[in-house]
Amino acid sequence: MKFAAQGLFGIFCFLGVVSVAHARPKDQAFGFGVSHIGNGQIPQLSVAWKNSASTTLEGHTGFSTQSGDSRFEMGVQFNRNLFIEENQDFYFYLGGALDSRDVTGTGDSGYTLATGAGSEIFLSGLPNLGLNFSGGFALSSGGGTRLETRVAFGMHYYF
Repeated sequence: MKFAAQGLFGIFCFLGVVSVAHARPKDQAFGFGVSHIGNGQIPQLSVAWKNSASTTLEGHTGFSTQSGDSRFEMGVQFNRNLFIEENQDFYFYLGGALDSRDVTGTGDSGYTLATGAGSEIFLSGLPNLGLNFSGGFALSSGGGTRLETRVAFGMHYYF
C-alpha cells in the first residue's frame, strides 16, 4: 500500500508538470467522484462544490458490509486554495468525519478531525476531471484517541 501511494504521488506530480493547458472547471461547479484516505480506511464516494475560485466544500461517505469487519464513515472537508495555477490548485484543508466500525460484534464509533495540504490537477484534454492528493494530520477517536498522519487521493468530474 505504501508503494502504491508513493507511485500515485509520483504520477500526479509528473502529470502536473507535463500538462500545460488552460484546463480547469469554471467557478460554481459541482463535482462527483471517489476518494481514498490512507491508513486502512475504506474508499468513499464524494461530492465537491467549487463555490468560488478559491474555496471548495466536499462531502464523503463510504461503507463496507464485510462479515466480521463492517465499517461506515461520513465526513466533510473545506478546501481553501493557497495558490491557483493554470491547471493546478494547491490548497489547505480542514475536515471532520464520523465513523463506525463493528469488528466481530464489538461496536466502536468515533470522530476524526483532519488538517493538511493538497493539490488538485486538471489535465489537458480533460478540463473537467480533477485528480487530487493530499497529506496531513488527523486526530481520531474510537478505539482510543490518537494523532496520525494521513494521505488521501481521488478524483472528481465537474459539471
